[in-house]
Amino acid sequence: MRKSTPRLISEILPGMLEAIEKKKDRKPLAILAYWKEAIGAELFPMTKAVSFKEGVLIVKVKSSTLYSLLCQYEKKKLLKKMQKKFSQEVVREIIFKLG
Repeated sequence: MRKSTPRLISEILPGMLEAIEKKKDRKPLAILAYWKEAIGAELFPMTKAVSFKEGVLIVKVKSSTLYSLLCQYEKKKLLKKMQKKFSQEVVREIIFKLG
């Protein structure tokens, strides 16, 4: 059994906050990187995941035809895939934009 040693909160808190901040900062990068797997190799070159903030993934799409296809038929499936990987609380929405 491990003995606990008394420590001041001021000694512990800075390290804990730093660890939490590092984990938080990596999540958007992991979500953006996962986009390639979610969309698939065939469609990936025609899209670009540009940002992830407050649960919303923004994806630029190169053609209006693909934009329409993604919005109407693929959005729910892609969102479920992202949520399965990262959770519904983390990824709440995908917004496609022409660009």
